[in-house]
Amino acid sequence: MPRYLIALTLRTSGLNGPDQGTDCSPLLHIAYTIIDLQNLRKEAPVEEVDVKSLGLQASLQKVENSVPEDSLLVTNGINGVRQVLHPLALRYSFKLSPLFCSFVNIARGEPFRACVRDGSCSLDSELAAICERIRTLIARVRQLCIVRDATNAASLRETVAQNEGENALKNVEVVRTELRNAICWKESEIDSAVVVRARGLPWQATDHDVAQFFVGLNIAPGGVALCLSAEGRRNGEALVRFEDSEQRELALKRHRHFLHNRYIEVYRATGEDFLQVAAAPTRKNLMAYESARNNRSEQRKYAAVLRQSITMDSLTVIVGSLLALDYDYKNPFQATERPLNGVCFDVRA
Repeated sequence: MPRYLIALTLRTSGLNGPDQGTDCSPLLHIAYTIIDLQNLRKEAPVEEVDVKSLGLQASLQKVENSVPEDSLLVTNGINGVRQVLHPLALRYSFKLSPLFCSFVNIARGEPFRACVRDGSCSLDSELAAICERIRTLIARVRQLCIVRDATNAASLRETVAQNEGENALKNVEVVRTELRNAICWKESEIDSAVVVRARGLPWQATDHDVAQFFVGLNIAPGGVALCLSAEGRRNGEALVRFEDSEQRELALKRHRHFLHNRYIEVYRATGEDFLQVAAAPTRKNLMAYESARNNRSEQRKYAAVLRQSITMDSLTVIVGSLLALDYDYKNPFQATERPLNGVCFDVRA
């Protein structure tokens, strides 16, 4: 747990509270204050930044320059960081510093009063509520320290990080800014609560373009699958799998947001939908195929429907079925050639 906690809150010109960021409104104000875990009695002043006059990049730079290095953001909800800061930074073509890529959502568990939840209170009132919640949680942890006879500041910070009780401070959320590759197998189980369908993509859109559209949200490894038409061309749709259902609900709120001057529709989808597009051959079939490939003396005896591929900028994802024709797994070298729709495939190294 870092020494300094930065209570942070934002206001846009449009919707705030639970729907903050869903209307793509510009950011107007940033307010923050610093809490020192080693000196909780010291109250730092509230700093407010006028984003409209300074500009977003300069405003965030000002925040970063004014807080200590060993700092962690604490927010009321996740929309401010995930739905406002990261999408706006991408829109204005600059990269956020690591300070804005991890945070604690202090609102988890025990809810705030209504005016704080819906963003109708002032920035000062919201910051005061965040700071009060932090001090309450620290007081609970301090009681644990007394029980454990660990009263120094280092032990306090360690207990905050390790406490497994109702302590929101131990749950640090990380915004993943890079698309991670992985293979999704046909036998995988995909929860339908984490999948969306994006429709209306430009035909030349890549997996990275899709990830940029959902910037600020954590896409699961191998979680972007571009759909193909019957002719094998991209059809302007993609299935996207997120790390959890909360990220997926935020993704649904980006319905009709824009990507390259085209608005994208976002709908719920199922795990089965995702597997139909993204699933690779089963491990059993893939191992049998690799075994056949590696035996050069027997290569020409085999015909296979190899695979359909989606070629992406970073990865070629296997999405079709791998079937050795007339294949006997117990006798892997007894397969016979047979054409599929008049085309005979020859497996070569």
